[in-house]
Amino acid sequence: MGTLVDGIVRLDECVDIPNNTRVKVVLQTLDLDDSQSRYVQGLQAWIQSCQDHPISSGGLKYTRDELHERR
Repeated sequence: MGTLVDGIVRLDECVDIPNNTRVKVVLQTLDLDDSQSRYVQGLQAWIQSCQDHPISSGGLKYTRDELHERR
């Protein structure tokens, strides 16, 4: 997959083909709503997982002043 920018196709991943090799390209637009909705669903699932399983080191919590204390 890739993105069309100013008439140039920019691939999402590198391909192992030598420079100046002629290739056949078939262009097909993607449904952005579907890819965006999958991204949003994945992000929401990740946020929910973080809320369901918080990580705590159990260590000391310093105040802002303590963190920036100068000796």
